[in-house]
Amino acid sequence: MTVYVLCSYSDGLNDPVISMDYQDLYKRMEKSYRMTLDHVSQTEEEQENTYLSGFSARAVIHGDWTCWSITELDLPVPSDKSKMTDLKLNIWNEWLCETQQKP
Repeated sequence: MTVYVLCSYSDGLNDPVISMDYQDLYKRMEKSYRMTLDHVSQTEEEQENTYLSGFSARAVIHGDWTCWSITELDLPVPSDKSKMTDLKLNIWNEWLCETQQKP
């Protein structure tokens, strides 16, 4: 099973967003990137260091950097849930439900 994690950093590390849908996270990253640059003037050097790509983005404004990164993680899916203990199975199911919910 593949999950994607979107992290961003400006003055500090922001809370990560986890999803099984890459496109959802890319849209979130792109929206945040565009909002950060909305009505902002940049020097030529800042513009050269500002970008949006498939798995990352960076905005440089007045020397301050804001960065976004999407990481792809392959998580093993238990092949035989019947061999899992009830506690492990409950934890697995709770995690799976949480990651499939979209805020």
